[in-house]
Amino acid sequence: MTRPYVLILEGGRSVEYEVSLRSSLGIQKALRESGYQVGVIRIEKDGSWSDIRGDWFTEKRKFVLSVDPHAYAAFGKFVVFPVLHGPYGEDGTIQGALELANVPYVGCGVLASALGMHKGRQKELFTRQGLQVAPWISCTRADWQEQKEQTCKKILKFFSEKYPLFVKPICTGSSVGISKVQDQESLMQAIDNACTFDGEVIIETGVYPMREIEVAILGATKPESSVIGEIIPDREFYDYDAKYSPTSKTALRIDPDDIDPLIKNEIRLQAVAAFKSIGCSGLARVDFFLSGKTIFINEINTMPGFTTISMYPKLWEASGVSFGHLCEQLIIFGQEVWKMKQQNKTSI
Repeated sequence: MTRPYVLILEGGRSVEYEVSLRSSLGIQKALRESGYQVGVIRIEKDGSWSDIRGDWFTEKRKFVLSVDPHAYAAFGKFVVFPVLHGPYGEDGTIQGALELANVPYVGCGVLASALGMHKGRQKELFTRQGLQVAPWISCTRADWQEQKEQTCKKILKFFSEKYPLFVKPICTGSSVGISKVQDQESLMQAIDNACTFDGEVIIETGVYPMREIEVAILGATKPESSVIGEIIPDREFYDYDAKYSPTSKTALRIDPDDIDPLIKNEIRLQAVAAFKSIGCSGLARVDFFLSGKTIFINEINTMPGFTTISMYPKLWEASGVSFGHLCEQLIIFGQEVWKMKQQNKTSI
C-alpha cells in the first residue's frame, strides 16, 4: 500500500503553542519510523505560517494557506495532521479551512471541534444524553467587567456560597487559566485571571471525594475506548505544571485495580457516548470525575496532548496499540472520513 505524505501543522495562535511543538515531535518521529514522508508547517503565535521543514522541503519559506482545492495538486496524495491544541487549531477554525480546501485531515470535523473546545456547550449536550455533569454556571467577560459585584452575588447564590469552586476560561485546554478557589476574594481574582484568556468563564463546583479519570477514544464510524487511566496530581489539582513540568511528580495509574470493573465499563461506555454526542471522529480524550460510585463527566478534548508523557497515547499503549500504530490509524481514519464526504452531492 502506498503511504500518503503527511503534512503536520504545529504551534498555533494559542497559549498551548509549546505543548503542540512537543506533541508534533513525537508524531513526526513515529511516522518516519513507520515509513511515512513528513512535512511540517509551523504556525507562529502571531499567526504567520512561515516555517516549512521536514522531508519535502529543506528551506525555511513562507507558506500561505489556500482554500482552493486545486492549489495542492502538486502535493499528490497527502493527509494533514493538525497537531494544534487550543483556540485557532482545535476549535474548528483550521478544520473549516481544510474542509474548504477539500483535503483529508486527522481528527474531528468543524462542529465537533468547536463543541469540544467550548466547555459550556458540550456540557449541555452531555446532559441531553443522560450523562451527569457537576453543577456549573458561566459568565461573559463583558458582564464581569461591567458589574462584578452583581455577577459575583449571582454566582455565589447559584452555589449556595459553598466552596471549593473551580474557575476556567470556557475555551482553553491544558488547564490554562484554571484556579481552585475557597473564598469570595479568590473567586473574584480567579475570574479576573480567566477573563484574560477568554471572553467567557465557567465556574464549577468541586466534586469530593474526587478521582480524576481519563479514557482515550479512537475510531471513525465505530469508535472504541481504551482502558481507563487515573491522574494522581502532585498538587491540589491537575494544573498546567502538573501536566507538563519536568519536575512534576504527578502519577498516571493505568487501569486501577481498586475501581469496580462494572464502574470501569460504565465509564468507557459513557466516554463513547460523549464522543458520539458531539459528532467526533478520529480521536478524543474524555475526562471524568469519580466520586464513590458516582460518575461525573468533566470534558472532552478533540486533540489531546501527544507528548511522550501524555495520557492519550499511554492509554492506547496499555490497550495494545503502540504509538506508531496509533498515529497510522489516525491517518487511515482521516482518509476514510474524507472519502465518505466525497460521496456527498454538491449540486442538484
